[in-house]
Amino acid sequence: MVTNQTALHRRVSLMRISPLFVKALLLSVSLCSILTAFAGGDEGAVIKSLIYEQSTVSAATLIDDPYRFSGTIRNSVPNQTGIISLPGASPWPTNPIAIVTPSQLVGAHYVYEVGFSSLFDLNSAFPNGNYTFDVTRSYGTTITAFSAPVKLTGANSIPSSAPVITNTTWTSGTLILQPSAAQIFYTSASGVGFSWGLVGGGGSGGGAGSQAPGTLNLTGLLRFGQSFSVELRFYVVDDHVTIIDPNAPANAYQKESTYSTILQTVVRFNLQTTIAPANFEILSAAYAANGKTWDVSELLESKIRFWEPDSLIWRMDGWELSNGQAGFSNGVLQISYRNDDGEFSGSVPYLANSWDNYLVLPNPLHAVPEPNALILFATGIVAVFLRSMQRKQW
Repeated sequence: MVTNQTALHRRVSLMRISPLFVKALLLSVSLCSILTAFAGGDEGAVIKSLIYEQSTVSAATLIDDPYRFSGTIRNSVPNQTGIISLPGASPWPTNPIAIVTPSQLVGAHYVYEVGFSSLFDLNSAFPNGNYTFDVTRSYGTTITAFSAPVKLTGANSIPSSAPVITNTTWTSGTLILQPSAAQIFYTSASGVGFSWGLVGGGGSGGGAGSQAPGTLNLTGLLRFGQSFSVELRFYVVDDHVTIIDPNAPANAYQKESTYSTILQTVVRFNLQTTIAPANFEILSAAYAANGKTWDVSELLESKIRFWEPDSLIWRMDGWELSNGQAGFSNGVLQISYRNDDGEFSGSVPYLANSWDNYLVLPNPLHAVPEPNALILFATGIVAVFLRSMQRKQW
């Protein structure tokens, strides 16, 4: 049972979650990611979590009061209220829990969260049973009011294993990734879903799947010189219900509203991407497919963002690279570029049947060109200058 109500109430927070990418902040990204498998928008959830943090390879430790109860509701219209009523057996002093009140930011999720030192205390305060979302939405003179009961059934448990990261590149407690090979490796699991969320770098994002294969590939999504707070999660959806709002516009996000109970184990960590050296420049670029070659130097120069002049991150388009002439075909991009670290070259395959054709420059796998000959023509005399440079990585 809960014995220190004063201390617990200091850990209760009602937080506004700002919608930057799909939603924002990690718990809302978690909800949005997990519920994409169901019909309707991610309008609310009751979540029980066991939370770890990680700052070095293969070693995650529990945070203070790691067993967490969270209740969240999305504010869908300018004038909305939303509460969560707890089971009758709950001794928690705040019942119902008011989450959304009128005039809050539309599109944001609001979260009520409290932490406990043990699973026993968490389950005593928030036992199995019905958790009812009571929501009222005002559309001018028309009002939608409904109750959405979901259960913590007791048939499922918080996953016993955690997605512990096995990447070895940690600096001062932070995972370091190269944007050109932005893969996070974690201990895989079976019988659970996997979701992830990150906040920082000017936005937020997340995703989810029904399996936990042990690799999360973020190549093409992360840019150079960014910092993030990240969560990886193993989860089980215990129960869910979808409510139809008859007064919402036909294409409104909240027309079909999904409310769920979720059990999850979470690993939190900090992530930084490497900084690209300055004075980036494309020297040459040629795309080959179907026996033909196109000079795409100017095309790639046009893909460099003026606010990110020292790198290039672009999802390659074979049609655009060949000016529409290669059709639906595989190809290879040969590229040379330079920056303050030196001059580099490499080849990047384009697979017509893949979505993940990302060109990310600079790339540490690209090397200084092999010894080569520069041929200068002057008054009919050919002068050959050899340049020999060591292979180099950065």
